[in-house]
Amino acid sequence: MPAGRTPMSQSAAFYDRFFLSVNAGLLITAVGAALLLVTAIALSRRPEPFAGERPCSRIRALAAVGTAIFLVGLAWQVVGYTRYVR
Repeated sequence: MPAGRTPMSQSAAFYDRFFLSVNAGLLITAVGAALLLVTAIALSRRPEPFAGERPCSRIRALAAVGTAIFLVGLAWQVVGYTRYVR
């Protein structure tokens, strides 16, 4: 390298911790989205419920778990971006 020149800074996307953190969040988000898709399919395959009837507890639990996992994945990605990119 010629004298007086500084090396180019490396993009944050090349840091292993950044890559793992953001991609782990992406995978967690995808798992949550898949659970929510399964919930939507299960609700659509049910016969028409009576007015005011709630879905069974398994479907509600699946929806709650899917939503929680999806939100955790989003939060994980945001933490990954903000922690390693400054």
